[in-house]
Amino acid sequence: MKNKWILFTSVIPLLFTSCSKNKNAIILPQSLDNASSLQIDVNTEEIIKMMENKHTFMLFEYSSSCSSCELTKGYLSKYLTSHPYNIFSIDIYSTAMYQPLNDFDSVHFPETIITPRMLVINKGKVTDEVNQSKITNERLFSSAVNSFIKTNDHLYSALTLDGYKKKIDAEMIAYNPFTGLNMDTYLEIINNKKHEKDYVLIDESQAEDELISYIKTGK
Repeated sequence: MKNKWILFTSVIPLLFTSCSKNKNAIILPQSLDNASSLQIDVNTEEIIKMMENKHTFMLFEYSSSCSSCELTKGYLSKYLTSHPYNIFSIDIYSTAMYQPLNDFDSVHFPETIITPRMLVINKGKVTDEVNQSKITNERLFSSAVNSFIKTNDHLYSALTLDGYKKKIDAEMIAYNPFTGLNMDTYLEIINNKKHEKDYVLIDESQAEDELISYIKTGK
């Protein structure tokens, strides 16, 4: 009996300290921007272009007419204050052109959906969805979303000039998931697990004009 108790107590710390990642977890760069810049509103055309160009991202679908969505948006905003990732979002209720998403992928963007939803998109494919009952629960939201996100200590992103200047000595890669610019380079970097230097990835489709001007002119 004594031996069994020793074995049990040795397992308990593992249960509490282990960080469980879903098999479909994706790598997201750590954003250098303020939390207010991390949630990015997109439209249906942008989502389709990003998926066609094999972008990797998380997509939060909500409806402005849904009370639980408003609560979940608050959980997301709170989450982003301590977890610096760019999360894309779309208001299904106010988006008149949702039909193209259904035409593009009727399995993952059905005509009738229950919001809020958090989709996991890897290289342009919807690979999973965060459990809806967990993202609508404030206590479970953070761990549920974290289980689908992996980080790389060498990968950063910036959409503002102030953010970029925090890592100005890192190698900068500008890409555009809307036009396809440098997406091959983006994919190569985001999927490399053995980086020896830091990279700052700049999404030109979402970056502020001030940052775009700076990286093109140096001032």
